[in-house]
Amino acid sequence: MFYLYEIFSFLKAYKYLFNSSNLKHIIYAFLLFIPSLVWFNENYFLLLPIAILLIERNQVGKELFDLEALKKNKTIIILLTAYLGLSFANKLSFGLPINCLKDYYASFLLFPILIFISLYIKNLQFAKYFIALTCLEVIFCLAEYYSGTRTFFLNNYPPIDKTSDFIYDYRVFGLSVNSSVVSFKIFAAILLIESLKIPKSIYYSVLSLLFIGSIITFNRALILAILFFYFIITLSSIWRHKSAIKKSLTSPIPLLIFLAIFQLFAKHFFLTELNKNKPEKNKLEAVAFKSYVKSSSRLTCSSKLQPKMKEGSELNKNLFLTGLLIKNTKNVNTSGRTLIWANYFQFIQENLWFGNGSDKLYFREKDPNTGAEKLVHAHNSFIEIIASNGLILTALFLSILFLIWKKKNIIFLLTILLFSFFQYGIFWGISILDVVFMIFVLSPIQLYHENK
Repeated sequence: MFYLYEIFSFLKAYKYLFNSSNLKHIIYAFLLFIPSLVWFNENYFLLLPIAILLIERNQVGKELFDLEALKKNKTIIILLTAYLGLSFANKLSFGLPINCLKDYYASFLLFPILIFISLYIKNLQFAKYFIALTCLEVIFCLAEYYSGTRTFFLNNYPPIDKTSDFIYDYRVFGLSVNSSVVSFKIFAAILLIESLKIPKSIYYSVLSLLFIGSIITFNRALILAILFFYFIITLSSIWRHKSAIKKSLTSPIPLLIFLAIFQLFAKHFFLTELNKNKPEKNKLEAVAFKSYVKSSSRLTCSSKLQPKMKEGSELNKNLFLTGLLIKNTKNVNTSGRTLIWANYFQFIQENLWFGNGSDKLYFREKDPNTGAEKLVHAHNSFIEIIASNGLILTALFLSILFLIWKKKNIIFLLTILLFSFFQYGIFWGISILDVVFMIFVLSPIQLYHENK
């Protein structure tokens, strides 16, 4: 009955969210959302800046020739131009060989487009429609969860192990290619809803549904980010409203709702669920395999030349960071991150200044199910960007972000940075979380529900 109540509450909220006649914000939300769906890919993100150019053409035209604004932002424009020029020089000098037209593409080229998108949707009028679309996907997640299937739309995934009593083993994909992609959308929606002026009843209903989605997709980074976000909000609210007892008592409600929903789905204590061990071969100590069976059809052009994942004796465990990592994760379930990070640390040590020549670094790894090669990213935004760009260009990139930051939204930004420490959340080029992160960088947004 609880789940039916949540769905009916969402339908009420859905009617509220779509009562606007402002079509352009619906279009923006839809174009931000669809590249993450199972039928599309990241290339569809480029439809969003095209739509903005067409819809906002008069405003864009005025701002392009606004000499005062250009003069005001001269330093940022110079640094951005330097970053693009140096990145391209890095790619030509130290990047992967250019074997086909696709190899000219690099994610750093999308940085100006990301800023452009975020500048034109930073008023957040698209946000309620994006949240509604994400809630709709969570309803699909619930249907998959109770049907005992990971996804209704893909056939090449093993079925859910129904003998397990851990939520982790029941992760569902919704309308996406995997549970991590759904969790990115849920995370973005949770951050956005905290900045919207909506009625409390709808706020709590939608937030509860998003919390359910975060649990049945079971992304540990997302769960930790939610706990961090609402714990900091609760402390901040209690401190700021210490003379208002009623406000102090209501501030922990979202955190308590999340913990209650978690335990409603869980059959174990909270920490037991988070520490659920994933059976996997200890490749840090394993003898490295000699070769791959075959290349996957997805590895095209220069992606075939990305470095191979090292194992066992191939890894230099004497490196400071690698040794520290292995020592401190012996009894921790990192879902394979120990091996991945050890490979990235070794690559960074060997290519500190120029990285992978500004080509996004992936490691080639043999898929145990198919024997084909697949590409593995760093599962950490900061390790990924340093390994890809090298230390010099990463420092320049982060300097630009610091200069355009409006010195607000620290709780939002810290939460995104925490999430991105355990997941490759931001610095993709253009992604849902990149756009949301850049909006919080560019615009001083209020925590509406905490301040109310």
